[in-house]
Amino acid sequence: GARRSIRESRGTGDPVPIVRFEGYLIALLLVSALVCLGPTLSLWGAEVAPAPFRYLAGLPGLSSIRLPGRMAFLVLLPACLLAGAALARRRRWIPWACAAVAVIEVVHPPLDLRPVPLRRWQDVVAEEMPSAMVILPMDASLDRPETECTRLYGSTAHFVPMLNGYSTSHPPGYLETCEILDGWPSAEASALLDSLGVEMVVTEGFAAGEPDTTWIDDHGRVNGLVRLDGRPAGS
Repeated sequence: GARRSIRESRGTGDPVPIVRFEGYLIALLLVSALVCLGPTLSLWGAEVAPAPFRYLAGLPGLSSIRLPGRMAFLVLLPACLLAGAALARRRRWIPWACAAVAVIEVVHPPLDLRPVPLRRWQDVVAEEMPSAMVILPMDASLDRPETECTRLYGSTAHFVPMLNGYSTSHPPGYLETCEILDGWPSAEASALLDSLGVEMVVTEGFAAGEPDTTWIDDHGRVNGLVRLDGRPAGS
């Protein structure tokens, strides 16, 4: 069973203390469940409050977790072991309670899907195929990643490497890079783009520098595209 008493001879005949595995399993289940919540606690699609992982992420070991939801495995494993131990002790209500929790976990409102139409500049990028590009302004929000996720999805129209994008955490130096590049066409931003080998800049919501082409998007915002290698777009 999950609770056991092992008595072994240590040469003196002293018994080995009783090891209560339930406590370790429950602690593992609770900590993993807290980590699974991610950086923001959401209930029925609404953001409620910062979740514990936002504060735990700085601890050694936890800082390397890129996708907190994968910790669900360490929730299910101790839950199964505890349910098995309960069955062995004829506590048959615990497996039913675990089943109810499992059903509640998968009941949720429909996912909020966003349409991702092709943008005018994506055809130009696919034709020009610069070595690297960036879309400005860069968005570094971990709570609302829709902007950069949409851009990453749109990159499947051209497959050109982009400076934009991150996972569930920021790569080292990403925030500093965003801050500098959002000031483009400053000298510091231009020097950084040159050092990173960026040959094309797309601006959304504004036009800066000397754009090769500009257009108005569906939201009435001005957008621009600039080639940094001296060749005009479309050449």
